Amino acid sequence: MNVTTLETSKISISKLISGSFLIAGTMIGAGMLGIPMSTAASGFIPACMTTFAVWFFMLVTGFLLLEVSLHMPKGSNFLSISEHFLGKAGKYFIGAMFMFLYYCLIIAYIAGGAPLFGELIGKGMHLSSFSYLIFSAIFGLVVYLGTKWVDRVNIVLTFIMFGLFFLVVITGFNFVNPTNLAHHNFSKMFLSVPVLFGAFGYHNVIPTLCDYLERDRKVLSLSLVFGTLISLSIYIIWQQTVLGAVSIEALQTAMDEGKTCVAALQEIASSSSLYRYGKYFAAAALSTSLLGVSLSVVDFLHDGFTQKQINVQRGLLCFLVFAPCAAFAIFNPTIFSKALGLAGGVGEAILNGIFPISLVWVGFHYMKLPSERMKYYYGKRYLTFLLLLGLLTVGIEIYDLL
Repeated sequence: MNVTTLETSKISISKLISGSFLIAGTMIGAGMLGIPMSTAASGFIPACMTTFAVWFFMLVTGFLLLEVSLHMPKGSNFLSISEHFLGKAGKYFIGAMFMFLYYCLIIAYIAGGAPLFGELIGKGMHLSSFSYLIFSAIFGLVVYLGTKWVDRVNIVLTFIMFGLFFLVVITGFNFVNPTNLAHHNFSKMFLSVPVLFGAFGYHNVIPTLCDYLERDRKVLSLSLVFGTLISLSIYIIWQQTVLGAVSIEALQTAMDEGKTCVAALQEIASSSSLYRYGKYFAAAALSTSLLGVSLSVVDFLHDGFTQKQINVQRGLLCFLVFAPCAAFAIFNPTIFSKALGLAGGVGEAILNGIFPISLVWVGFHYMKLPSERMKYYYGKRYLTFLLLLGLLTVGIEIYDLL
């Protein structure tokens, strides 16, 4: 009996580790390159408070989506879940929001990654539209070759990304200025919420995770907590490094020029290695995110055309994903921060905030699904409060755009 219990415990721990790192891996990527620029104006302490608040909100809505997903049949995804609870109109709306969100992200990743790629392959190439086309073509080819190729390339780039991240943090620690970290302006702390929403997005993997972890509620719940905590910790360390090492002005300039926060590291003239590590880290982070997001959009389009009994070649699907996004990035090369903010403040806020709340509201107050949670967890006042927070995020992004 004890041996059986021990074996079960080991299996659960293995599932927990897999689930936690899958969630953390989904979150950590190019989004963090925009965080320091969005939080610089408020300062480090307000930034930590806002980051923690967004983490908590996204964790709660993750639990809501998890609860709904556990009531759905195996193999369910966003479209089938939305159709079940919100009808065909809900399905089409969520499908449109999915496309809006991920096209915004792909545009941001190409706008941020192509100049870095051009800088790595040749002097002055980062200023050329050719770098955008080559960058998009390379990753379009990898996605065209299929999931196996994406997985192999992604694993290599992920290991490189984390290795470079620790090099940046360790190197940058020597340049952290306590005066920079002491700066605070609480009146601007909420302006970073849209970008943080994008950085804490992981909800798209929850339905898949339910099947992968065999609908083990306890393991799934702990995976959400530990996976998001890993990302929260890394984001706090990252902000301490960047906000402490460079000035607000340098970060603001990088944002205005549509570059990633790594560009601001050039301000530290005596640390060429810090900028070099940061540049390589940014390129790896943008690449891993671009691969994952573009693959999901290609598969999403393929599924949509298949449901309509339309046969579209994979090459054309890749073109439909990469060509428009590359064109947007070429004609507006400073769009990186704007696209990230729009993706987080509108796409993520609706898909990963308002959507799970709506599902729970309909499921537990109209469909009368059985609840294994405490009653207040699904109370209308509680859900209304969360809904208002989601709408507030959309409002902040609209205000920022205007």
